[in-house]
Amino acid sequence: MTFLAISTLLICICTQFSFGQSSSGKKFGVTIDAGHGGHDSGAPGKKSVEKNIALKIALKLGQYIENQMEDVNVFYTRKTDVFVNLYERAQIANNNKSDVFISIHVNANKSSVPTGTSTYVMGFSRSAENLDLVMQENKAILLEKDYKTNYANFDPSSEESYILSNIVQNNNLTQSLEIATAVQDQFRIRGHRKDIGVHQGNLVVLWTSAKPSILVETGFISNAHEEEFLMSANGQDIIASCIFTAFREYKESVDSKMKAGEKVKKTGEEEKTAGEEVKKLGEEVKILGEKEKNVAEEEKREEEVKKIGEEKKNTGESVKEDEEVKAGVEYRVQVLASVKKLPPGSKSFKGVKGLKEIKLDGYYKYMSPPVKTFKEALELSKKLGVSFHGAFVVAFKNGERVPIHKKGL
Repeated sequence: MTFLAISTLLICICTQFSFGQSSSGKKFGVTIDAGHGGHDSGAPGKKSVEKNIALKIALKLGQYIENQMEDVNVFYTRKTDVFVNLYERAQIANNNKSDVFISIHVNANKSSVPTGTSTYVMGFSRSAENLDLVMQENKAILLEKDYKTNYANFDPSSEESYILSNIVQNNNLTQSLEIATAVQDQFRIRGHRKDIGVHQGNLVVLWTSAKPSILVETGFISNAHEEEFLMSANGQDIIASCIFTAFREYKESVDSKMKAGEKVKKTGEEEKTAGEEVKKLGEEVKILGEKEKNVAEEEKREEEVKKIGEEKKNTGESVKEDEEVKAGVEYRVQVLASVKKLPPGSKSFKGVKGLKEIKLDGYYKYMSPPVKTFKEALELSKKLGVSFHGAFVVAFKNGERVPIHKKGL
């Protein structure tokens, strides 16, 4: 089988399994992968090796989730110093029907100067720096038996292999970027770590993951100061807690969307429109479909109001405005959430002015000024989404947040 053939097969696998979030009636699942292991030590430092640091952080992350999120099942690719083939790691997540896959690694550089954290999602990048890191992580396949058979002659040291494998698309890119961005925000805001960004990379360990997946580079083992930090219990706690908080934030977002979808489902008409195809594709496609129906319903409502306005034009009434006032609903676009209050002019606002701070559910949430219609809010979310990955629309009525899918909104 050629590399092109196996890449096409992987597209079919991803297309078949990548759309759903947590299925109704089953607990949310996460698989945590400690990079390298066994005879694959990973990147070397002066006092430690990557595989040991990655394992300790992975176990701490799992413990945080198990202790504080009873509604989540935690799975591991390894809990001891053993070697696991790269292609098997994502498969462990798929077999356990996990909703998120998190791979923990430690960065390295020929120079001892670089520091900072970064998070990768599946994708192709021509950046020389990104490609160097991807090649470094993918070289672990050379330590596997029959790697030429398992990876169809894929050469982790050849740039041509990465260009060709770009056809293996990640259908979960949006959700993966949402988690990755949240992780980097936590590292920067709570962990006070240097943020070197979210990147795309053709990482073998993420190839066949059926759900949103990220690879976290927790720091540089090649920097003596950062190595000491990563080796310390306190440093490992900080890194693990930042990833945990980002994961919890993402799951809360998924839960909120799922609850909204369930309310719409009960109305009957929306359920008929969704049909059997949406049920088979899963909760993620269902939520996207419901958003499209909401836009159509909003446009239909505006058209009806316009007709009434034409009938009453002789009286000088502005029916559309009256309808908005009676509804008492305003829409905003949420772009950021933080456990700590952010100062005015924070870099996290990325130069966007006029954001409103609202404290909800124990978080400081930053939102756009209000607009009157859902359609306007969708347009605004697209614009803000350029700077803020994962920006989404929220609704308020009489100062209280209400589900967007609530009948009448």
